[in-house]
Amino acid sequence: MCLGGVMLRYSTILSICLAVCGSWLNSHPRWLALFPQEWTDSLSPADCSVQWHLGFWGQFITARGTFHERNAAKFRDSGQMPFPYRTAYCTFNALRTHLDAL
Repeated sequence: MCLGGVMLRYSTILSICLAVCGSWLNSHPRWLALFPQEWTDSLSPADCSVQWHLGFWGQFITARGTFHERNAAKFRDSGQMPFPYRTAYCTFNALRTHLDAL
């Protein structure tokens, strides 16, 4: 099922109307470009702590499932996550409108 189908199903059956995500991806410009301004406006402050889930550690895995050497080097050099964990949300309507315009 595509994202549009998921949004339609959840809004119809469960009355859910918000997309919410907590992840390191919310600190990455290419990810943020996929979402409407409402998403960016809702971004939480960066969480620079270290937690034990992929919302933090996923940035060290490449799209091919291998170790992300460049991000690991940044982490080793600075002691800080290259892309801090952040949460964001937007309405399904805003997301649908934004994706239709891409």
